[in-house]
Amino acid sequence: MDDPDGVRAAAERIAPCFKRMHGDLERRIRAAGQPLVAVDGDVPSHHRMARLGCDFLALISPKSARNTIYPAIEQHIAALEFCWWHLDSAGELPHLDWLLAQPGIRGIQWVYGAGRGPASRWIEVYQRIQAAGKSIELLPVSLQDALDVMPHLRPEGVWIKFFGGLDATQAEALVAAAADRSRWRR
Repeated sequence: MDDPDGVRAAAERIAPCFKRMHGDLERRIRAAGQPLVAVDGDVPSHHRMARLGCDFLALISPKSARNTIYPAIEQHIAALEFCWWHLDSAGELPHLDWLLAQPGIRGIQWVYGAGRGPASRWIEVYQRIQAAGKSIELLPVSLQDALDVMPHLRPEGVWIKFFGGLDATQAEALVAAAADRSRWRR
């Protein structure tokens, strides 16, 4: 990293803005009697909740992040009651242990990246997330991919989300499979 002091200064400047911005939005939404909406607008909540992420982590080592970005990320997490983390690409995996150690992060959305799937290729990552007591947002490429991952995970805390959706027959098959405890790891 060419300018760690500049990165640290930028992160320190942005961190308080997140808390103020999120607080302002929360006050306005609550005043209108509406639930807060988080995680890309598809999860209504009555709590301060967001999916955070920092793509810059893919470009720096955990050692560099410890002295520059991690303190600001900790402030962002602390501003929320429920935090999901958007772990974007294999470049961010070196930071997974640090992220899993953050008590404020409740779940991880692991996005392995274009051409790096299917989800079943990354079972070890999902298992590490579960072993740390975090929930998982599983993004399989197909119904079969989801079914291939299920035997390696416990069902508790797994949110299966398909970007392209499923047709009715596939959705029914997924619901039946997910409800069958024998399809999951015990």
